[in-house]
Amino acid sequence: MARSRLRNLTARAQESAVADDKYKVNEEDTPLIDVVNELKNTSSFEVSMEDAEILLPYPDKGIRLQLHTGYKRDTLKESMQHDGIIEPCIIWLKEGKKIILAGHNRADIAKELNIKVPCIIRTDLDTKKAERIVIITNLQNRQINEMKPSELSRMLTRLIEGYDDSVYKSEIYKDIDDEFSLSRTKVLWYLKINSLNTFLLEMLDNDNMPLTAAYKLACSTSYNQNQLADFIKRNEIKKVSITDTEKLTMRKTTDWDEEFMMVIFGLIEKSKKPRKTTTVSVKLKDIEKFAIGEQVTASSIIGVYKFKNDIKSRFEEKGYEYSEEVVLKAIEEYLGKTKQQS
Repeated sequence: MARSRLRNLTARAQESAVADDKYKVNEEDTPLIDVVNELKNTSSFEVSMEDAEILLPYPDKGIRLQLHTGYKRDTLKESMQHDGIIEPCIIWLKEGKKIILAGHNRADIAKELNIKVPCIIRTDLDTKKAERIVIITNLQNRQINEMKPSELSRMLTRLIEGYDDSVYKSEIYKDIDDEFSLSRTKVLWYLKINSLNTFLLEMLDNDNMPLTAAYKLACSTSYNQNQLADFIKRNEIKKVSITDTEKLTMRKTTDWDEEFMMVIFGLIEKSKKPRKTTTVSVKLKDIEKFAIGEQVTASSIIGVYKFKNDIKSRFEEKGYEYSEEVVLKAIEEYLGKTKQQS
């Protein structure tokens, strides 16, 4: 009986192990990690030497970065001349064509130097997997500040959208942060700027607008974005600051009209609203002592202010600043002279 129970336990354990293995085989690895680990262990693949002329650039320009220029290219070229190509290019053999997934700069310089390129030829890929390799190697080999924001935005969007709904987006964000030091917040910002209109996105790429400002504008309506882009072009505005965008996006009304944008960018002063008349309560006992020989009435108070304004007007007509001290002194002098004459 003990042996029978042991056999049953062993059988169940084997079934459980098979089920676990089956689950692991069918389950898609945590986002990115499958490709990242594969790229870190390229030593398991065979390397062949290929003529650079037959290697074709990845056809999708949306995720293919521009080739190095200037100092970066010169440095890589010098390294290849002295040490050769240390890291193999990754090539996708598709319908007889050898398409570069990783190593566009190496292949381009190898053509100039007329040398062969060490390559890992992949025949086991579909379009989705090939695209992931292009994006991940771009993110691995380039600093974030070396890429245009629009390029990074497109790559992150394509990478995340490439996973189906069975993969939790939170796992993708975590893996992106772990591998490329891009926080979830930053990733969401880059995803959002995809909704910027083309002109504003170019301003961001050309360092004429900070990422924070671009994100705020991307959250506004396409109508307002188009209005703003047209306004910037017509008025030849060179920069858009975070402060500008905060003022724009804080407006309560929906549309950004011409006058509003003129004020925001300092092209005209904000029109001042007429000051509202305020009612002041004055106790009668506080002003009765100034009413000598007559009652305090509305007309008497108005008469006092009218008389004072008439005096101020005389000062202004002659170009002098009004002063009550000067008025009182002049009255004293007049009364003094009158007394002497009498």
